[in-house]
Amino acid sequence: MRFIKTTLLATVVAAFAGGAAVALNISPNPELIDTAAFGGIGPSGITYHPQRGTIFIVVDLDSDDTSGNGVVFELDLEGDVLNSFPVANSPQGITFDPVTQDLLVADGEGEIRRYDETGASVAPVPFLDLSGTDSSDADGIAIHPVTKNVWIADDNDERIYEFDRMGNEISRFDTDTEIPELDEPEGLSFDGTDLIVADNGTGTRTVYRFSTDGTLLGPVVFTEPSGLNDPEGVAVLPNGGLAVVSDNDNLLGLYSAAAAAAPALSWPGVTLGLLLLSFVARRRL
Repeated sequence: MRFIKTTLLATVVAAFAGGAAVALNISPNPELIDTAAFGGIGPSGITYHPQRGTIFIVVDLDSDDTSGNGVVFELDLEGDVLNSFPVANSPQGITFDPVTQDLLVADGEGEIRRYDETGASVAPVPFLDLSGTDSSDADGIAIHPVTKNVWIADDNDERIYEFDRMGNEISRFDTDTEIPELDEPEGLSFDGTDLIVADNGTGTRTVYRFSTDGTLLGPVVFTEPSGLNDPEGVAVLPNGGLAVVSDNDNLLGLYSAAAAAAPALSWPGVTLGLLLLSFVARRRL
């Protein structure tokens, strides 16, 4: 496989009031992998499977038809496909469940289905039905590492929801409270007990860090300058990096942890942090 290097220059100005200091510790130099090359057209969700040491990507085969089906691809950390299997009901998000060590797949109709790593459906079906709740479009899904509650990113409502494992709502917050343009949250993952949220191509095209009470802690990585124009899924990797899938681009971006920790951006009151980044993207063809 060949790599094409593209250098991009971006100036990022971040302004926050009363937030905690956040270090930009993700390298802005992702390896970009063309998911369409293996049939992954329109990837909408991604998760890391710690037991297998692999990545699972979910693709909705017909994103314009909610009655359609999808495919899950298993990849190694180099981006090579190891396996694939079909899933039902226009899947949008996927996550690893540490309680059962299965995969949970969320669809736009509010159902969450369980599959093992081979693609076999696991009862009960569905695992959760959120269609009767206020969440109207389960796009991203993640499991809290301590409480094991189910967290949902809903871009229609512009909210993040927390549910217990019986489907009862525990909490919620609006993602556009502190940044009005952050109105398309789709990707969801946990880094420790902080939420990592990807805002898609009609939003800010940025991956953010939130506390679970809805406090915005800052941007993690700016995906658009790195070559990803429609981030819809995000997963925290064990090496301290991130994996991000971009729907309209048919791309998987593998971000490694920065070689050296960047200085923390602190804002006691209001502080403007001006960060000049030189982005180098390697695109695998």
